[in-house]
Amino acid sequence: MMGILGTGKMTWRNIQCPFTEYPLLKGICINGVLYYLAQYIDERNHICYVIVCLDVRSEKFKFVDAICLFHQLINYKGKLGGINLNYASNNGFPLNMWVLEDVEKQEWSKYGRNMYTLCVLRVKSLRLTPSFLLLG
Repeated sequence: MMGILGTGKMTWRNIQCPFTEYPLLKGICINGVLYYLAQYIDERNHICYVIVCLDVRSEKFKFVDAICLFHQLINYKGKLGGINLNYASNNGFPLNMWVLEDVEKQEWSKYGRNMYTLCVLRVKSLRLTPSFLLLG
């Protein structure tokens, strides 16, 4: 259930999402559409991920299958982007950004980079901080 600020008297009212889901990330609003990542349990009792899209003007929901479990949602050139960072066995951290190109067709584009941990540690105020290098 979400609170929406109405026009006129400027009162809050609740709108109900059409299915039961559990929001995972803080939402982001892009061009009047609120996006957030949610999880739900399907009919086979599996955990599934979905991007919930709420057009705040029409108060209509759309749902887009999440490509992966995103760590952060971002505004990338006016489109929804999702950041996914995983640990790889070769000591790298693949950093993937997915951009939702078309909500209706559920088309995503992927942009990837690897961050490799350097074997360099710097001492700052008696704290060790690793250095990272972004490789293209």
